[in-house]
Amino acid sequence: MRRTDLFILFVFFLFLPLQGLAAAEPAEEEETVQKRLDRLQQELNELRLEHEAEIKTLEEKLERQEEKNTREGAPHRAQPVGSWGMMNPSISAIADVQALFTNNEENDNQNKIRVKEVELAFQGYLYPGIRADVIPALEMEYIGDEVNVEIDLEEAYLTMSPIPLVGEYVPLGLQLGRKFMNFGILNPIHPHHWPFADTPLVLQSFFGAHNWFDDGIQGFLNIPNPWDLYLKTTFGYWNGKRLGHTHGHEEEADVHEGEGHDHSMGEPVEWDGRVYLSRTILGVPIGRTSDVRLGASVSWDEAGSTTLVGGDLTFIRRFPGTYHRLRWQNEFVAADIDTGDYWRYGGYSLLAFSLGRYWETGARYDQSQILDPLLSDDQWASTGFITYFLTHSLYFRGQYRYRNTLEDEDEHNGYIQMVFGLGPHAHRLEN
Repeated sequence: MRRTDLFILFVFFLFLPLQGLAAAEPAEEEETVQKRLDRLQQELNELRLEHEAEIKTLEEKLERQEEKNTREGAPHRAQPVGSWGMMNPSISAIADVQALFTNNEENDNQNKIRVKEVELAFQGYLYPGIRADVIPALEMEYIGDEVNVEIDLEEAYLTMSPIPLVGEYVPLGLQLGRKFMNFGILNPIHPHHWPFADTPLVLQSFFGAHNWFDDGIQGFLNIPNPWDLYLKTTFGYWNGKRLGHTHGHEEEADVHEGEGHDHSMGEPVEWDGRVYLSRTILGVPIGRTSDVRLGASVSWDEAGSTTLVGGDLTFIRRFPGTYHRLRWQNEFVAADIDTGDYWRYGGYSLLAFSLGRYWETGARYDQSQILDPLLSDDQWASTGFITYFLTHSLYFRGQYRYRNTLEDEDEHNGYIQMVFGLGPHAHRLEN
């Protein structure tokens, strides 16, 4: 055998064990991976058994607790409110400070600065779905040279939305207690959230110097519909409280305007017995930047002697990417007074525009009759205002109003208003 053949044979026998070793390594590695998978599977099974045992234990405890509640009655516990803990309400305070400059010398607030109103608000949940709102107010106005301060309980009511047990089947809510009546757009809103400082003539003539409020109960229902539109209706039963603002003495039982005595406004609506009130709102989107809201309100007393009918229209146009917003808001109210058999009408039209993040300006036109069977003439007013919002809870406003009275006299009113508040009720989102 030659040397070359011997060399090849030597190399072959030299690498033969290495090939066997290389072939054995994958087998050993495959065996190691399989052992690890088996071990992990075993650990997973043990964890699942422990978890199932823990769930079974908790279910047994829950079953025993439910049996105990069935025998003894389940405790009713309130839902914690905010970060302060259980049963602590949200507390707010809002002050409306105004200066009035007018040529009406009969107005006792002429050329004076006053804290027109200070509201306190206590709001929170008593139970899941049951909310309480209590809002007392301190009101100040001049009577002659004397300062008169009154305390009114404006609102104190519960809202159940949805009603416990019933709400699972019907989207029905309930409110009961004292509250601002859900008639029209402005009346349910506290005046410190209005976009102007005064009260429109139609509200002042029909409801008096202050928002119309009463004690009673009302239900509200969001109605599902195939067009996916916002459709809400309410119906309430109320005591028929006398409207207007009266003081403790008979000689001072005059109806006051929010800016002082105003004897040319007549008397507000006078109900005969209990009062029924219904309102329906329909919201219709127009594209992605606009929407229209239509509202209809009707109220009557059980004797059938007085009926109020109202209609309202609001158009809102938003400008994406800016703080600009245009709002055109209109209300119309008609009163059918059976005593004397006559109708009276009134309304306003408001145009407001957000100039930017902090500024808003607008104008309003009013026209209204008063509830007097011997007077059917109209009075009208035009108003312009501008508002600067330092924050959502602090703003300053300047306003001018020209009014043509029933006596065909010219009245000029200038307002400087500052509203500030603490707490959630002070925020404009409450509007």
